[in-house]
Parts: sequence; C-alpha cells; structure tokens
Amino acid sequence: MNERRREFRTTLRVLQSYPEDQRELKPSEKSRTAAELVRTLLIEERVLTSLIKNGVADPSLWAVGVPEAMTGIIEMWQDAVSTNDGLLSELSQEGWGRTVNFYGRQISLVQACWFELFDHIHHRGQFSVYLRLAGARVPSIYGPTADEPMIVA
Repeated sequence: MNERRREFRTTLRVLQSYPEDQRELKPSEKSRTAAELVRTLLIEERVLTSLIKNGVADPSLWAVGVPEAMTGIIEMWQDAVSTNDGLLSELSQEGWGRTVNFYGRQISLVQACWFELFDHIHHRGQFSVYLRLAGARVPSIYGPTADEPMIVA
C-alpha cells in the first residue's frame, strides 16, 4: 500500500506539471492524446474498484466520459484513487488472496493490484515524454531530471 501511495504522489506531480493548452498533444498517429492518456489512468482505477468490489475487471468500464479540462480528469482520477485507497485499506488477508477475473485470467486480487500498479507506472512514463514534448517541466520520478533534482519521498 505504501508503494501505491508513493507512486501516486509522484504521478500527481507529473500530471499537475502538464500544460492545459496541450491536452490534445499526440506525439504520433498511433499515440493517444495527452487527455486520453490521463483518462487511461482514471479507467485503471475504475477497473481496480470493480476488482475489489465485484471480483472482475469489467471492460465496459472503459466507457467513461471525462471533463474537457485536464484538471477535471485529474480530479476524477484523484477521487477514484482515494476511493480505492479506502477499499484496499479495509481488505483482510483473505480478501487480498481471493481469486478475481482479471480480463479472463483467474489470479489473486493482490496479483491484479500489482499488474495495475505496474501498468500505471508504464503509462506515467509515457506521459512524462508528453511533458517534455509539450515544453513543460519534468519532475523527478525515480531520479533527477533536467528540470528538477531527485526528490526523496
């Protein structure tokens, strides 16, 4: 749980560094826009909520409307993170170990949580490239950047 909180604090700093006027930035034809990439982080949290509550990663959760402003999407993500932090903190050992349907794979909830966290970190890494392309400051993630010295949390 501490790893999740630490990673998500870093993600929030990354997201808040992004310029609102660059929400439609798309580095290549196959890439998502910056806003779509942040939306992916929100969807991942919705999937995690479903895994915790219902034991299934429901693909219909990918259909989510989001505000026009990046700040609105970020706020929705923060709310979902807060909800999941509460749900995760209430899990028993048995709850963590129960089997869930993770997109057709039967795995423990703890394994699904790790998959989601690793995917989150992957998408944050993608988004950090968008920061540079948008001319924004890139905050320290795991080490210093050209814009910020390493932050030890």
